[in-house]
Amino acid sequence: LAHTVAAEVAGGEGALVRQGKGEAWLARVAGLERRLSAAQRICAENPVGVELAAGCAQLLRLSEGCPAVGAGVVEWVRANLLDARLVSSRYNMAAIGCILPLLDDVADAHSQLRPAAAAVLADAFSLQLNTDDLEAFTRLAVKRRLLDSLLHRLMLGEALPVLACMRACAPTVDLALLRYFVGELVAMIGPPYAPHFLRGVLALLAVKRVEEAMRTAEPLTQRAVVDLVGHAHAELGGAVENQCIALHDALIERLSGPA
Repeated sequence: LAHTVAAEVAGGEGALVRQGKGEAWLARVAGLERRLSAAQRICAENPVGVELAAGCAQLLRLSEGCPAVGAGVVEWVRANLLDARLVSSRYNMAAIGCILPLLDDVADAHSQLRPAAAAVLADAFSLQLNTDDLEAFTRLAVKRRLLDSLLHRLMLGEALPVLACMRACAPTVDLALLRYFVGELVAMIGPPYAPHFLRGVLALLAVKRVEEAMRTAEPLTQRAVVDLVGHAHAELGGAVENQCIALHDALIERLSGPA
């Protein structure tokens, strides 16, 4: 607790605070302890599967200006999303509809927590849901809601971990989800692209199953993918995998229609 306070306090009194001296340091410790205790009570009183809109709002307020509380909230969300009950029918959209916006808001407020938030979402998306206990529609709804949060994290600086997650999941993920992710991705990005970002996107597009997903994508999405691969080919000096070229050519043929 004292270490957290020392790391957070800056300014003219920073030296005294780091040495654990002075009223400012003691007041900061007491305030942080109160926030942590209040957040702990809320988390302990809300098990997985409970709709806790009010509790989420309180947790967000407690974490404002306090990354230590925010870090605890991120770990609490991780425990919720990866709990064994996630694979059963007890896991419902009411719960995920509360805790994912909370995770997004906490990570948005604390830039140092964004990598951890992206990792939580990637782990949750990679988790295999129990096909016996959850209806197909419910499984897709849960995964799609996770994709929305992953895309949000991608746009706020965690692009490479998100792209790596999708590339790892692409061989087995439902084609509708893969099509949705690629469609949303190409709709929200545009040049200029950082070379490492382009390579990350191309690594995803090089997965054979992406071509299958793109066959029934909207023409606007297909055209955006074609343009992206063409741009990458020019930007990276032709260093584009053959599968991406094959995807590019197949989509051009589809967009051209029958001769």
